[in-house]
Amino acid sequence: MKGKKLLGSLLAVVVLLAVMATPVMAADDGTVITGNVPVVIEVDAPDGFAMPSLSPAATQPITSSVQTATVNANVAWDLTVVDSDADGKMEATGPVYLTNVMTVTGGDETTPTSLAGEVTLKSSGAVGETDITNIYFQQAVTWADAAGDYTITVTFTATAATP
Repeated sequence: MKGKKLLGSLLAVVVLLAVMATPVMAADDGTVITGNVPVVIEVDAPDGFAMPSLSPAATQPITSSVQTATVNANVAWDLTVVDSDADGKMEATGPVYLTNVMTVTGGDETTPTSLAGEVTLKSSGAVGETDITNIYFQQAVTWADAAGDYTITVTFTATAATP
């Protein structure tokens, strides 16, 4: 019986040593995962505007077809339009320009505004998708304007709104 007690005690010591030798895993304080969502603004400008006959005999000013621009943004935004040449006038080859500056109306801009400078169509647009409706251009023509095909290239730009 003494042998069994000795064997039992020895077995208990071995088990105790085995338990004490087992490493214990400690929990860490947490792993930080970081990321950054950049400011993203996309503008889907209208494909083009159809301008009817620019006859000086027509009712002035002559108005283009109506189009919309779509802005997708994860920040508040402003939408502007500007003539790429910065003079606001339609041009034919030569170069020959129409007498009058083209104007634009749409979004927040409810009165015809000259394209001789940048025009803000929407100020502080909301986060998410928004349509700017009823954008159209107006062009007055005089009898002094030479006959010919005229064009103007405008650029729509969406930028983060200033607070």
